[in-house]
Amino acid sequence: MKKIKFIFKNLSLSTKFILYLLFVITLFCFLFSTIIYYFLKNQALEEARREAELLITQIDALGDYVKEELRPSLFRFFKESNIKEDFILEAMSTTHIRTKVMQRFKTKFVDYDYRRVSLKPINPQHLPNDFERKILKNFMQNPEIKRWENIVDFNKDKYLVVIKPIHVERECLVCHGKTKDAPKSLLKIYPRKEDFLWRVGDLMGLEAIYVPLENWLLEIKHIAIITFISGMLTVILLLVTIE
Repeated sequence: MKKIKFIFKNLSLSTKFILYLLFVITLFCFLFSTIIYYFLKNQALEEARREAELLITQIDALGDYVKEELRPSLFRFFKESNIKEDFILEAMSTTHIRTKVMQRFKTKFVDYDYRRVSLKPINPQHLPNDFERKILKNFMQNPEIKRWENIVDFNKDKYLVVIKPIHVERECLVCHGKTKDAPKSLLKIYPRKEDFLWRVGDLMGLEAIYVPLENWLLEIKHIAIITFISGMLTVILLLVTIE
């Protein structure tokens, strides 16, 4: 440290000025690059939120259409036509339809994911994973929460995760109520002996959208680094020119 001070004292005034200027400009470039990084990161998060909201809105609109129009129409059709069929999974289950639609969506957007899970699902594939169980527990303990959102790491990749609780509605009890009242066609596909004890308003499960962030964040980091390096190179060229 003393040696550095000694060397600095013996430098010419112009050299000291240039070093001081270099330090100040380096600090400025660093701060400017950091500001750009966080600005672009916030922009990327806002874009990810818009994408998640758009996906959830579209999926919910599809589910509402099935629940409010398609399924009642099919029930009436079965009754009026004296058809023995009482349930068509591919056309009447909102969870099945939402999941299948999002599977087709994922063929083009591989990194995105959609999950609709329940603590007691009809289809065992819709059981929650450990992460989703924690969120479900949080919803149970804090019923006033209508939405959960955060950046989460999965397999070294970052995702914006937006989750909404699913509460039991009266229409849900047709399939998710007592076994004796459940459609026989549904029980053939997913047999069960025990009744579901859901009541209207109970927390049944959750719906989650996983929007990938890793590529966006890497690109933003590259932009910030290139901005810093470009600024420093410009400064060095100017100092060399001055010399």
